[in-house]
Amino acid sequence: MLIFLYCFNGDCRLGKEVITKGDSVILEENVSLEAITDVDLVLFQIKKDAQYTDTGMFSGNKF
Repeated sequence: MLIFLYCFNGDCRLGKEVITKGDSVILEENVSLEAITDVDLVLFQIKKDAQYTDTGMFSGNKF
């Protein structure tokens, strides 16, 4: 399982690195996460072996 983390606003420490507004990282292992300022983050868990499509999740789908 991969982790995709995006910082919308603020600053945080991820392990020994600092990420700030607009930064994103992909993690393959657990690391500590500490807010330095008020921070808005989004986190996605991603299966490395999951099937995907280049056309997007909803592009052209008919229900």
